[in-house]
Amino acid sequence: MQLSSVRAVITGGVSGLGLGVARFLVAHGGKVALFDLNDEKGAAAVAELGADNARYFTTNVTDEAGVAANLGAAKAFLGGLNVVMNCAGILGAGRVLGREAAMPLANFQTTVMVNLVGSFNVAKAAAELMQHNEANAAGERGVIINTASVAAYEARSARLPTPPPRAAWSA
Repeated sequence: MQLSSVRAVITGGVSGLGLGVARFLVAHGGKVALFDLNDEKGAAAVAELGADNARYFTTNVTDEAGVAANLGAAKAFLGGLNVVMNCAGILGAGRVLGREAAMPLANFQTTVMVNLVGSFNVAKAAAELMQHNEANAAGERGVIINTASVAAYEARSARLPTPPPRAAWSA
């Protein structure tokens, strides 16, 4: 796939890795649709990349219907869709067992919804659209790229509370 023919949706596209990819693609002749939740950064990213090359879509990746609708709108803006890059993600900071109590399940569920379910929502809706693309000379109809943070490879200290002295266990 030639970079100048890339028509990409990038989740988490208004900062970090997502914005870096958008800059690279636009610099090489591609067009991008930026999916994110930060409207202020979205406007700044479009101003930087150029309104002819980029458009921002307020998108919550955990909203299945919203993702599908925005992918359709993005495809119309882009004049096609052949790349999706999932960069949206959050760090569910916290310890399983903190000083005061265990982490509330809702904290973990939010992280799973964004990082896992959100990537799935975007990938399945994009695949549904891309399956109808005409194959290029290499037989490609599109590509979906999922990214993850280095946090997936670096353990964080659990620092469990110190248990009571062994003498207290026999009681």
